Amino acid sequence: MTKEALDRFGKIDGLVNNAAIFMSVPVTHSGFQDIDEQEWDRVMTVNIKGLWQCSRAVVPSMQEKKQGSIVNISSNMAFNGGQGMMHYVVSKSAVVGFSRVLARELGPDNIRVNTLAPGSTMSEEHPSDDAMRNYERTASTRILKRIERPEDLVGTALYLLSDLSSFVTGQVILVNGGAVLH
Repeated sequence: MTKEALDRFGKIDGLVNNAAIFMSVPVTHSGFQDIDEQEWDRVMTVNIKGLWQCSRAVVPSMQEKKQGSIVNISSNMAFNGGQGMMHYVVSKSAVVGFSRVLARELGPDNIRVNTLAPGSTMSEEHPSDDAMRNYERTASTRILKRIERPEDLVGTALYLLSDLSSFVTGQVILVNGGAVLH
């Protein structure tokens, strides 16, 4: 991934770590004692190890240029607990900690690291009826009473990747229509 980006563009200015297991890849929704160990490991591998590996791959090119921005995607569930999905919540809470430590480590290289924490976002092209009911139920609990869509995150992500946020690092921005206030 890094080699292809460098070959094509000559440098890497930003990285968005967004891969995660949640709705589109079914996971157990139950108490922590009922989560299978292999499922726990799979969620941690994708949601935490993946962003660590991508960051390790990209950071050297940013360090060489002494600039860059990394945006790691967490979830507002890291702040409200999200009962019945401990493995997901723990992984998204770890994203916040990872980002804060990485911000401190990479600050001397003028590389910013921040966290964007969306709410439940309708990212499927054709959500099932059950999924739509969940999105509508969630929307009814927000201050802004509508379904969150991927495009709702774009402005904040672009801000964090751009020079407009040149003095912002180690921060978490919740983009969730007021579902969770932090």
